[in-house]
This record gives sequence, C-alpha cells and structure tokens, in this order.
Amino acid sequence: MVGVSFPKIVAPKLFATSKSKKKGKRNFSTPVKGKIWDRQRGRCDECDKELKHDQVDFDHIKPWSEGGPSTAENGRALCSGCHAKISRKQNSERAAKPKKPKSTWPKLFG
Repeated sequence: MVGVSFPKIVAPKLFATSKSKKKGKRNFSTPVKGKIWDRQRGRCDECDKELKHDQVDFDHIKPWSEGGPSTAENGRALCSGCHAKISRKQNSERAAKPKKPKSTWPKLFG
C-alpha cells in the first residue's frame, strides 16, 4: 500500500492566549473561555458592548488573589475599558484595607 499523508488540521485560535505561567491555574482555559463567551453571547458583561475574539478580557468575578477559581461560573468576559475600570476600583478598595502589621520581634531561632 502506498503511504498517504494528510495535512495536519489545526483548530483556529479563537481567543488570545496569555503568556503567564503562574502556578495555580490563574488563567482561564480555552474551553472555559468558550463557555463564558457562549453564556454572554459575545457581549461585555458590564456595558453589553459586542466583543471581538481577539479583544476580550476574561475576568474573575471573585478575584483569584482572594481564592476565586478559574471556572466558567466565576468568570466573565469584559471589554478592555470595563476591565480597567473594575480593576482600578478593586485595587483602590484593596489599598484602603488596613494591612496586618509585620512583626518587629527579632527572629532569634532560624
């Protein structure tokens, strides 16, 4: 039998991929992004603007830094303007919270 080679089929990249490789799976997987996209019908969760696949920000409703998982239920698609506005608000709220004082007791034992 003669060897036949078929062209490799490549699925199109629908969403921009993040280059971050942080531990703990902070970023949403492509299937989760697809679920969020479908749920919102390709519209911004805040302003209802129509989004483009390459210009969408996926955001955690409960921030990842506060234990929010990278799941479809805790994710939303936002336009960059709304994402920036929400991030600024969250950052100012975080900065306003009193921080735990660092211990001034010297470390005597290791």
